[in-house]
Amino acid sequence: MMEDIMQQNIRFYYTTETRHRRKAASLKARLLLPLKTLAYGVPCHVFCDYFQMSQQMAQESCAYFNFAVAKCYHKEYLCVPTSRDLGTILKLHKTVQNVDGMFGSLDCTHTVWKNCPKAWQGSYKGKEGKSTLVLEAICNHHTFFWHTSYGNAGTMNDFNILNFLPFLERLFDDSFEEIESGCKRIPFMVGDQEFCQSFILVDSVYPPYSRFVKGMTQPITEEERKFTRWQEKSRKDIERGFGIFKGCWQYAANPIYALSLKVFSKPILTCLILHNILTADQVMGDMSKQYDPSFLLDVEGEDGNDVEQSDEMYEMQMKSVHNIANEGSIAEGFVQDVHDFANNRDRWTCLSNRNEFNWLSIALRKVLGNEPSNI
Repeated sequence: MMEDIMQQNIRFYYTTETRHRRKAASLKARLLLPLKTLAYGVPCHVFCDYFQMSQQMAQESCAYFNFAVAKCYHKEYLCVPTSRDLGTILKLHKTVQNVDGMFGSLDCTHTVWKNCPKAWQGSYKGKEGKSTLVLEAICNHHTFFWHTSYGNAGTMNDFNILNFLPFLERLFDDSFEEIESGCKRIPFMVGDQEFCQSFILVDSVYPPYSRFVKGMTQPITEEERKFTRWQEKSRKDIERGFGIFKGCWQYAANPIYALSLKVFSKPILTCLILHNILTADQVMGDMSKQYDPSFLLDVEGEDGNDVEQSDEMYEMQMKSVHNIANEGSIAEGFVQDVHDFANNRDRWTCLSNRNEFNWLSIALRKVLGNEPSNI
């Protein structure tokens, strides 16, 4: 990130002296202070003493950091998906959710505006009883946000906010259908019926559009109950995305003390971009690679064709290994590895994964015939 920002030729990051001919803060300090401010959700002057810079320099560092991140990464990490991106998203959800045509999940979250002007509180105070601002987003299973809209008044519900979204305009002016036309996974079949449009999972508040799939409020038959359970389970992706987003960037979760919308709208945009960067880095394993939702699903087979391997397949493989250990049918090489592992007390006690600890303890009981005395 430091190299990408330096390539933007922003003068602020090249100055090495202050106006009084004193040595200015280092480049790392100018980048780390805004990151800590967004992560902890506190004003920028809180870390002035830690980074040995003035309050004015801290404010400028935050402002230029928001500008630099938006300039470097906005087009790549917070943009409308292309036909190729849409195809990989559908492939991801086909593997994970076992359904064709799913684009993502749509929902809203609120942020409290603590210092909302008195004259505006009537417009921003909703069902929460406090003045709030609304963030509406669409994310996939990896919690990568493909659409975001922030700054709407808290009095507006999910239905009203939808009328002001640029994403809805793309659905009406057929620009999103042009993206779908270049995707090889559309049209798709559900049962015996063919569909030519992707769909989005929403809750019961949203209008009954053809692209919105909602659960049934009063399911009667077993098929309706099964579908409602699947819809509610799959729509947890957006709730999980908001939880990860607010947990990592406390600036979006803590009450807002600024008086102007322009002051905190840019930091929220920066938090959204950084969230997508971290999500892409977690999936791809390298920040320099372009985000591909189906990256972990592409496993080249012996015949050269792509084979899809989902998390469910991986869990089934791990369960089979656990069952083998529980039944005592352990290979000789594995028995030797377990004995070597038991002899190393330090490695055993430093395990951080509790599931691995339990699994190995069961295997040791089967191999040794009793509780290991040296553990």
